[in-house]
Amino acid sequence: MTEETRLRDRPGGVIKRGGRGTGWGGRLGAHGDDGDEGDPLIGDFERLARMLDRIDTTLGNLINRDLGVLDPRLRAQFAANWPQAAYNLTQAIVRLRTEAIRAPLPSSKSRTLRRQLERAGLTGSMLRMKETSLNFYLDPIDRIVDQPLTGKESLGQRFVKKLVTWTKPGFKAINSILGSLLKAFPGMEVVKELKEHVEASYEVAGALAEERE
Repeated sequence: MTEETRLRDRPGGVIKRGGRGTGWGGRLGAHGDDGDEGDPLIGDFERLARMLDRIDTTLGNLINRDLGVLDPRLRAQFAANWPQAAYNLTQAIVRLRTEAIRAPLPSSKSRTLRRQLERAGLTGSMLRMKETSLNFYLDPIDRIVDQPLTGKESLGQRFVKKLVTWTKPGFKAINSILGSLLKAFPGMEVVKELKEHVEASYEVAGALAEERE
């Protein structure tokens, strides 16, 4: 099975663990410079694919794992719609990986995508900055989510408050990336809209936690 097939066929409901700074095939995110050597076009496609894979992991965990934060009715709806959003993310990742392979002999579609990414600030040093920022804000979320269940139970409202606190900048960073990709990948609109509803639910959970203190 090829990597492209594996990504395309991955169920949207699969819950992945951690993923701090990691991407496709276990490559490093902000902690490494792989993909920067050689053709910069290849490096940009690779880097952006890693970032989308990271968003897929973190957002999927916030939706699919029962963390005791989301209202059960809302979480059920989010989980029901996550597979479509995850599929759209996977399709974008596959496209970026495919274009990275084609980069030495770019097609007209490759050049169009490159121009779209340039206009959106998703190439070169700006893209590296955004990757570093994304990983910086998502790392704490993944660490909190990966805590043992017993730890979460003992922390109670402190766990909720801590998670909600870190999801605020995390959601903003995710939104920045998804918003920049709307023209290049129309399917990102579904992901962005679902993320916004999830974000609102986490904000409400944070407000309720403060009221109970």
